[in-house]
Amino acid sequence: MTTPHDPEAIPGKTVALTRHARDCECRGGDRPRAAGASHCAYERLAPYLDLPSRLARDGCISDLEFDEVYPLAVRAVSSWFWTPVRVALRAAQLLAFGARSRVLDVGSGAGKFCILAAASTGATFVGVEQRERFVRAAREAARRFGVTSAQFVHGTMDAVNVLDFDAVYLFNPFEENLWQHELRLDDEVELSAKRFAADVAQARRLLSHARLGTRVVTYHGFGGRMPVGYSPVLQERTRLGDLDLWIKTQTHSEAGQSVRLCVDLPDPTEVERTHPPAFCRTRV
Repeated sequence: MTTPHDPEAIPGKTVALTRHARDCECRGGDRPRAAGASHCAYERLAPYLDLPSRLARDGCISDLEFDEVYPLAVRAVSSWFWTPVRVALRAAQLLAFGARSRVLDVGSGAGKFCILAAASTGATFVGVEQRERFVRAAREAARRFGVTSAQFVHGTMDAVNVLDFDAVYLFNPFEENLWQHELRLDDEVELSAKRFAADVAQARRLLSHARLGTRVVTYHGFGGRMPVGYSPVLQERTRLGDLDLWIKTQTHSEAGQSVRLCVDLPDPTEVERTHPPAFCRTRV
C-alpha cells in the first residue's frame, strides 16, 4: 500500500472484508453473507416500504432487510462499503437537529446513509457520488422507501457548495484509492495513491470553507487531519471503527479578524438531535 507524500494526508486503515459484519446489529440482527451467497430475498427487489413510519414505530430496521431494496450487485458489497444501519442512525442524530438541517454526504455510494438519516430525522441529506450507477440505485431506493428528503448528485465535491449545508458526513470515502485492484468496486473511476492525496486535500479545503458552526461526523476518519478551526466534541467507538463529531468553532472574517464560536453542549452521552448546541460568537 502506497503512502501519499501529502504531509496532511493520513493513510486509511487497512480494511478486511468483514469490516462491518459486527456493526449490523439492529433489531433481529443480521448475519453477514458472502458476496456470492444465494438467498431467496436476493432474487428480488424489496416491496415498497414506508421507511419513515417504520423507523418511527420500531426505531430500527435490519441491514439485511434494508439492503433488499438494492439490486444484487449493490447488495453484495453493502457490509463492506455502506454505513451500517445502527451507525447511520446514530450519525444522523449527531448531524441534524431539526427538519430544516441540510447535511452533505461525501461519497454517498448507493445512498444507504442518506436514506436512513433523512427517514429518521426529517432533515435533508444530500449525497454526492462519482459512480452514476450508484446514484441511480440511490434515487430508486429512496423512491421505494418513500424518503423524499434524501437527494443525490452525480459528481465529485466540485459539484456542491459546502455553504449550502449545516453539516457534513464522511465515511472514509477516499480509501478505496489505496486498495489492491481486486478489492476495488470496479474500474469505472480513476483510483490511485495520487488521487487519494488530491481528494483528501480537496476535502480539507471544502471543510475549511464551511460556515461557522458546521458539524462534521466521520466514520473511520476521512484520510486526513481536520482543518484548523474545528473542535472535537465527541468520539464513540464501535467494534469496527470510530464515530467522531467535530464542530467548526473558529474562522476568519474578510477583515482578517478571528471569529470564534462558543459551543455549549450537553454531556456527550446525552447528545441527541433534540439537543442542538447553544452558540455565541466572539471576536478576537
